[in-house]
Amino acid sequence: MASVQTIIIGGGMAGLACAAHLERAQHDWLLFEAADRPGGRVRTEVVDGYHLDRGFQVFLTAYPEARALLDYEALQLRSFKPGARVRLGNRWTRVGDPLRRPIDLFATLGARVGSLADKMRVLGWKRRISTASPEDLLASPETTAAEALRQMGFSERMIETFWRPFLGGIFLESELRTSSRMLHFVFKMFGEGEAALPAGGMGRMPEVLAQTLPFNRLRLNTPVGRISDGAVELEQGGRISADRIVLATDGAAAQALLPDLPTPGFHGVICDHFAFSDPVPYGDWLHLNGNRRRLVNNVAFPTALHPTLAPEGRHLATVTCLTEAPLSQVCADLRTLFGNRTDNWKHLRRDKIQRALPARPHLEPPHLPIEAKPGLFVIGDHRGLPSLNSALATGRLAAESIIRGGTAGS
Repeated sequence: MASVQTIIIGGGMAGLACAAHLERAQHDWLLFEAADRPGGRVRTEVVDGYHLDRGFQVFLTAYPEARALLDYEALQLRSFKPGARVRLGNRWTRVGDPLRRPIDLFATLGARVGSLADKMRVLGWKRRISTASPEDLLASPETTAAEALRQMGFSERMIETFWRPFLGGIFLESELRTSSRMLHFVFKMFGEGEAALPAGGMGRMPEVLAQTLPFNRLRLNTPVGRISDGAVELEQGGRISADRIVLATDGAAAQALLPDLPTPGFHGVICDHFAFSDPVPYGDWLHLNGNRRRLVNNVAFPTALHPTLAPEGRHLATVTCLTEAPLSQVCADLRTLFGNRTDNWKHLRRDKIQRALPARPHLEPPHLPIEAKPGLFVIGDHRGLPSLNSALATGRLAAESIIRGGTAGS
């Protein structure tokens, strides 16, 4: 029977991060990934020359774990404007960040999404949170995101027309039952960095990280069927022993291999991709549907940042809905947002992603233990804040524990 010091099951961002830290320490490891490429839920498919991310995702450049691990230059990041364009009734209004783009000051003050007092509360919140560490935010009193916004004094109009679609696109739930701790952390990340896309789509992130690792240690198309004491059994046959095993799949797949492991549920999302030829004005803004009766939650135009995500002369629209509806209804809602130009948009694909984001409405404790038992680690964004940052952090923590031969951090 073959053996290795550490086996990593799953080649998503958590598994790749663990492998990267082990490799830097010259530790012996082997990674098994069931799919044909690494990345997990961070994936980009090419369809007729269009690069389609699996669900609309953005990369928050302020994530501390990402800053420490990823090569931003290799990712060729380009960013959306800070803020959003919001559709109210039959008009668009702009909400920007005057501290970063003074040119947006008057448009933001005049935006109909809330009162002047609401906008001053945003600035005050940003100032307060800039001095708080992520650890401080995760130790703050916990309530829901919606209740936290009300406690800060935001009007119901501001919550309904801006915060609900903006945060709904991040948390993938429109009721804003997500923990207030997650709310504060995300707001801090948006305030200190940018919402960016890599060249080639979000799938470029795991690709760049995997390129730093020895190719012969990444075993793709190799699903693991069973974990036993000190060994894994491959579905295609074979058993490999290891001193340490790191389970780096999503929560559902982790529970399939470890039935006694309690894991959170998931938020799902529906993402429709459209192609068109006419450029969209203000395409480098995130577009929010602030109307009360909405099916489409938000729309982004990735080719406004990276034209090479589509064939020459063509553009790409990524449409996010938090509830499923027939394509005809989505197209009708798009027409109310962007007019009859959408009649010429060609539908490329629908992604119905049932396990898009772990659902942890309560972050108490903020981080779940990552050592299930001695020598067996469980990592991923379902063990902490549902975010790329937590995925990378749990990978690092597991690697550090393995390297020092001690007990994992939490």
